[in-house]
Amino acid sequence: MRHLGFSFHSSAKLLDRILDEHPEVEFVQIPFNYIDAQSELVQAMAAYEVIRKHGKLAVFMEPVKGGGLAKVPPAVEEMLKGRDPEASVASWAIRYAGSFEGVICNLSGMSTLEQVRDNIRTVQQLEPLTAEEMAWLGEVVKVYKQAGPVGADLSRFEGLTYHGAPVTAILEAYNMCQLQPDPGFSDDNKKSPSLFHIH
Repeated sequence: MRHLGFSFHSSAKLLDRILDEHPEVEFVQIPFNYIDAQSELVQAMAAYEVIRKHGKLAVFMEPVKGGGLAKVPPAVEEMLKGRDPEASVASWAIRYAGSFEGVICNLSGMSTLEQVRDNIRTVQQLEPLTAEEMAWLGEVVKVYKQAGPVGADLSRFEGLTYHGAPVTAILEAYNMCQLQPDPGFSDDNKKSPSLFHIH
């Protein structure tokens, strides 16, 4: 083995501890995209910051969120296309992931030849996002989350837990599953829209 690293799917706090105890690690692979950056559940930005704090390199997986940032809710597509009609919806996610230092690879996951071509076009002429574009994507995230059954504002549930898990994280996960174009394990929930409502 020439380079030691691992894939990580937990809290930034645990990652900090692991990297403290294992300084031999060279890189960490984490899920990272503009939807999950500030997510309580995924903690993508916090994990990235821990990686860089320890002087390690990062590998980003799911920069297009399993296709969830290639096929977005209509209001989000309108925002993205309104900003740049020539850019694909997915290219915003690729540009976002390509705007951070210390990242040795972005694993975008593609299903069609056209997606491969679109990703190649985007990275060959990669323009990292400006600070203003980053801030604007924060507004895009709100509109994206608002399109789900739970909505974007979970502040009224802060401090509540269910069997020790924060209710806000549970609701965020449910909301994201329902917004994914192919939610997989949440298919049963899609067939039963009355299963869960937030008022």
